[in-house]
Amino acid sequence: MAKPIKKQYKQNINEDPKQLQAQTIRGLRYFIVLQLLNIQPMHGYQIITVIRKKFGIYLGPSSVYPLLKDLEDWEYVESTWETEDYHPKRVYTLTSQGENLLNYMEHSVGHILMGMGIAGTTQPLKEG
Repeated sequence: MAKPIKKQYKQNINEDPKQLQAQTIRGLRYFIVLQLLNIQPMHGYQIITVIRKKFGIYLGPSSVYPLLKDLEDWEYVESTWETEDYHPKRVYTLTSQGENLLNYMEHSVGHILMGMGIAGTTQPLKEG
């Protein structure tokens, strides 16, 4: 006779707000990176650090750098090499197409939030 399959308890995402926040940040990572680059040009490690400080979520290089490459391939960001320091850094800047995409995304998210009756309840990202 076969042994019964034990169901492993899978924690409900609602039971762990930190996990829910991490999933949300990962889902919005393109939007967040565009927002950060709208504030100022940044290099990849700087983006990783700002996301970790602001949200307490670690998006590693294996997540952030391919994302930046995608955005550059799609011409939403452009990069230049900054070689003034000992270690050269690739600095990413939002293009006008990237600004247009960000405005569209902000409008779309705002429309969704207004439809849910919760628009205007969050604070915008600020450098800090």
